[in-house]
Amino acid sequence: MCGIAGLISLDTKPLPEDAGKRLSAMSGALHHRGPDDHGTWFSGDRRAGLAHTRLAIIDPTPEAHQPMISAEGNAIIFNGEIYNYRELREKHKLAVPMSDTAVLLALLDRHGERILPEIRGFFTFAYWNDSTKELLIARDAIGKKPLYYAIRNNVLVFGSEARTLIRSGLVIPTISGEAMREYLAYYSVPHPLSIYDGVMTLPAGCVMRLPPAGRPQISNWYRLPEHKPIAMDYPDAVRETRRLLEESVRYRMVSDVPIGAFLSGGLDSNAIVGLMSREVSNPIE
Repeated sequence: MCGIAGLISLDTKPLPEDAGKRLSAMSGALHHRGPDDHGTWFSGDRRAGLAHTRLAIIDPTPEAHQPMISAEGNAIIFNGEIYNYRELREKHKLAVPMSDTAVLLALLDRHGERILPEIRGFFTFAYWNDSTKELLIARDAIGKKPLYYAIRNNVLVFGSEARTLIRSGLVIPTISGEAMREYLAYYSVPHPLSIYDGVMTLPAGCVMRLPPAGRPQISNWYRLPEHKPIAMDYPDAVRETRRLLEESVRYRMVSDVPIGAFLSGGLDSNAIVGLMSREVSNPIE
């Protein structure tokens, strides 16, 4: 779990002079999400400011520090994990470090948002293209990682948690009556609302594009595919279910630091830990 935050000017003017102070406060509100490292970055024209707090899982070395800047001068802040980054690095012949963030940044530099369907993992990231002065924010297909945003004083303010926006000093936490009605009816607040008035959430499987001197544009990058019924007998269904579970567990064990499991004793956690134990030589903690 990491934390991301940012301030983006919605016109061609640079951010206000106090943007650095505001961004530092936002980063501080995310320390619990990323205690291993933190960093802030501003574009040369001061129109974009990005902050990141890191929980180091893949490539815990200083070379994977974020915000990460590419050779082209583009920047990324990334919360999540790309399970198939090694395959993507080989497939696209990328000469970058063995880091999922570095691979993602290189792919975005080369292909833009077109690469999203190839990515297997869970994520929210913000990518600033310094040559076009455009911002791209994307969220994974089922929305494991959150993203809150608001527009105040012609500035887009965003972060991994609503408190991040509040700590910027630009957002006053006023409870939304519409969101409260939804919560009392359904015990949750649906996208794109949040519990606070004027603070929105980026829906799962969506991208937000912010062109120069424009307004945010949101669209789906992912849609649930339509599948026709598959003719399969019971033994084949059992084998295919096991294959999918084994593959999913194997991908999620990609880590450069020790991993473990919370075992509740139910069927699901027992099955997952049992499959994990087959992938390693030592007992699962």
